[in-house]
Amino acid sequence: MNTELNQYLDDEVNLIEVLKELFKSKVLIFSITGIFSVAGVIYSLMQPNQYSSTSVLTISSSSSSSQTSSSLSSLASRAGVNIGSSSGGANPDQIVLQMVKSKSFFKHLIGFDEVLKNIYATKSFDTKTNKIIYDSSIYKAREDKWIKMPKLLEAYEAYDNQVSITHSKITGMIYLSVTHKSPIFSKELADLIISELNNLSRIRASDEASLSMDYLYNELSTTPQKEIRDSINQLIEAQLKTQMLANVRSDYLVRTLDEPVVPHKKSAPYRTLICITFFIAGLFLSITFVLIRFYGFRVNLPKIESN
Repeated sequence: MNTELNQYLDDEVNLIEVLKELFKSKVLIFSITGIFSVAGVIYSLMQPNQYSSTSVLTISSSSSSSQTSSSLSSLASRAGVNIGSSSGGANPDQIVLQMVKSKSFFKHLIGFDEVLKNIYATKSFDTKTNKIIYDSSIYKAREDKWIKMPKLLEAYEAYDNQVSITHSKITGMIYLSVTHKSPIFSKELADLIISELNNLSRIRASDEASLSMDYLYNELSTTPQKEIRDSINQLIEAQLKTQMLANVRSDYLVRTLDEPVVPHKKSAPYRTLICITFFIAGLFLSITFVLIRFYGFRVNLPKIESN
């Protein structure tokens, strides 16, 4: 009983001593915390604003495309010919996601004027002139000259950090978001991505339909059986329909439900959160330092033995 009481009193004394030591070192704690807080404010102010332009997409006529592919395969089997599927049975939603994040698609995008330098060399954005300010160590805007031309993978990493695309299994919608220091370019890049998704898909579908028809016309000219000729004619009709849609529809692959707009509010950085994080870190480190110093000093004190 006495042992438990003594342990309890020792704990109480230790707690009081700790509080006294913290109070005695309050100037040091406030100083370290203050330095961290000021550093947090400075750091947060140095971070340029980021703006996100978002869009909601859906696959264009995905059900009819699936049915057409199935019927084409059936007709081709009956006709005794083999036509490949461009998608290979892949989910159209996943094709869009992988295409946007692919290096080949990015390489296609940077072929457009100002895309590469805006993605890789942007330093900040002047809200008064609505112009991008470039990092002079990378790109000289006045001379239109690269000081440090990025490699493809370096530029792609910047693109990958700025572009986000996800698919909701619940709604079936595709969500595209482009984050950039320029609100204007974030919208322009989102528009370009959507446009080129459709354009590349249209060109590919049209080219594949043309090659398929060339093959089918050749088969038709060498096939005497009426039933097979009828099946080949149906296949040719289906390919003509595919080619027509590819040449007519601008939203061949994806349809925009919510168009990208120029954002007026920044999406990052969270300056308040940064300042709070620095403040807490400074407070924690200062208290930890005081306690380590206090207990380290007590451990190193020589023990006084009673006679």
